[in-house]
Amino acid sequence: MLSRFFLLVSLICIASLLSVSAQEDEHTKKFPEGEGRDLVVTVCRQCHGLAATSDSRHTLDGWERIVNDMVNIGAALDKQQAETVSQYLANNFGPNSDKSEDKK
Repeated sequence: MLSRFFLLVSLICIASLLSVSAQEDEHTKKFPEGEGRDLVVTVCRQCHGLAATSDSRHTLDGWERIVNDMVNIGAALDKQQAETVSQYLANNFGPNSDKSEDKK
């Protein structure tokens, strides 16, 4: 009986992880190709979901502040990478970007 319980709990956990993974893959599609994309998708998702990034709109100055804050709390980016990420985000998720647009 106890082993069935653990099996059920394990299956539920696996199903939940697969669901989260599928949702993250959908968010990945919102990030257009370009210099910095791979860094954003890889580094940003280590601490939070990609929706937190793709749903935000900021100027270059705003993204620089946010990226620098993330680096200060542990995001694994050197200075040049942080500049690349900030520029990528400002170009693709700036104040004039359409939030409803699916970036592919």
